[in-house]
Amino acid sequence: MNNEDEETNIKDTSKYLEDLKETFRIIDKDNNGYINLKELGVAMRVFGFELNDIELQELMKEYDKDDNNCLDLSEFIDLMIKKKEEQKEEQDYLETFQLLDINEDGYLTKDQLKLLFKNISLDMDEDMLDEFFQYADKDTDGKINVYEFMSFMKEK
Repeated sequence: MNNEDEETNIKDTSKYLEDLKETFRIIDKDNNGYINLKELGVAMRVFGFELNDIELQELMKEYDKDDNNCLDLSEFIDLMIKKKEEQKEEQDYLETFQLLDINEDGYLTKDQLKLLFKNISLDMDEDMLDEFFQYADKDTDGKINVYEFMSFMKEK
């Protein structure tokens, strides 16, 4: 990463932190320094995360360090930074899948991957491909769709 990229990254991070603080301040309607589960749901939607009640409860439980059923600003920032990292990771996996999906049909096949590995001089034998497909191809249709690929990448 060059200096210009680092500066941009620092500016983006600073802007994101300011956005988080401002959102927290606005959503904390009673100005007590905490947001509850309902307010957390609003904040998550503001930042583009659509979560159901169970997912919100799990996040609250995980990030509520003092067990008061609310998040303070620090806990909220920790949660949102983690969610942003997960979002970036998922985007990277999606882009990787799209690069591998040579014929752009939304699936990866053994033949596609064999050809790809051959073209980039990567030695992957039939047994390794079979093992990969056995693990990643959850619906056993002989193809790996984007959801199976992302699930596999998250588990690795």
